[in-house]
Amino acid sequence: MRTVDAEAGDRVLDSVRSVLRESSFLFRRDDWARVISGEEEGAYDWLVANYLTNDGAMPSHDEACGAMDLGGASVQVSYLASSSREKMRSSTSKELAYPLRIDDLEYPVFTRSLLHYGVDRGRVRYDEGLSLGDSNPCYPVGYDDPVSNIAGSSDWEACLRGVEKILFNQTARNNCGVRGRRDCGGDLPVDFDRKFIAMSAFVYIWDYLGLKTGNETDDLIALDANARRVCSLNQTQQLHMYERHMRDNSIFDRRTTKPHAQCFNAAFSYHLLSKSFGLPLANTPIEVYHHIGGTKVQWALGMMLVEANKLGSMTSESRGGSILHKEARDDDEQTHTKNVGNAMSDKLSTSALFLPCLSPMRPMMSPPNGRMTKAPPYNAKLAIRREEPPSLLS
Repeated sequence: MRTVDAEAGDRVLDSVRSVLRESSFLFRRDDWARVISGEEEGAYDWLVANYLTNDGAMPSHDEACGAMDLGGASVQVSYLASSSREKMRSSTSKELAYPLRIDDLEYPVFTRSLLHYGVDRGRVRYDEGLSLGDSNPCYPVGYDDPVSNIAGSSDWEACLRGVEKILFNQTARNNCGVRGRRDCGGDLPVDFDRKFIAMSAFVYIWDYLGLKTGNETDDLIALDANARRVCSLNQTQQLHMYERHMRDNSIFDRRTTKPHAQCFNAAFSYHLLSKSFGLPLANTPIEVYHHIGGTKVQWALGMMLVEANKLGSMTSESRGGSILHKEARDDDEQTHTKNVGNAMSDKLSTSALFLPCLSPMRPMMSPPNGRMTKAPPYNAKLAIRREEPPSLLS
């Protein structure tokens, strides 16, 4: 939805709201089916990453991890800012503040969202950057793209060089922020002294290359080494190796629907993490997760944790739920469709859906022992406040 024209997006949302009003879902206000900003999505990513990795308790400042969410159309990176005023003052990320308030403490979450820098949009732009008649070295031999009619040639070295040249070159950096563009391939260094939970497309890339995930996630050196082997194979051989890896590791809960794109996605991720985010190739501080403790790692859960607190306080203060107060404006360029009912099950009403979430949320309300900013008096215990982000031009 973020890449859709504003007028067309409004028509889509009008249709969605009309369907929901006539459904069995509890749907009372139009903003219950709305478009959220990329920065909001990034904040939700950070919340769910820390919530799941800490068994429902929020971590201290030093123990908090960051979050990276690589989608088809955009990428988000979120992390806690340093408690040092000097570092925060000099940080270019300071202006992208999205403070998360829990009880009377505030977590200074900073997030960046790059529209058009998801793997699907990147792949389209890469194909468009090829010369007429060229093959795509990232696609496997035996695959012809039905949209561009570009054939694959299974050449990892050429793929890695080409993705850097077309998508992560100096021109891409100079275009960052020009004419409202958000497809920035420039330097967005992050604090790699802390761990980052990587989700979404990262999972399918690591799976496809036969890499380890979770707390033993392989680094970018291993990604390059495995890609040299996998991405030199033809389409049939790649699929055979992928299925064998998934079967041998008893991974039955997920499969990529775009196997032909995974070598491109691997090259894209390699440059995104190392060149744009400045992460080291060896011992890359990321842990790739599809699920933690049986729960899928995705921004929607973070959003539902926030909304559950809001609904809980509206229905019964005595149940221990917290009041949510969110000050957010729709961002015309960075948007994402949100429907609280559809996020879980189309068989349950939203009231039945949220109330059971209140008990797991209670441990989250306990103040952590870390160095957090004491928030001023406020009439809400859990809040996310969004501030208008500046241009992504560094």
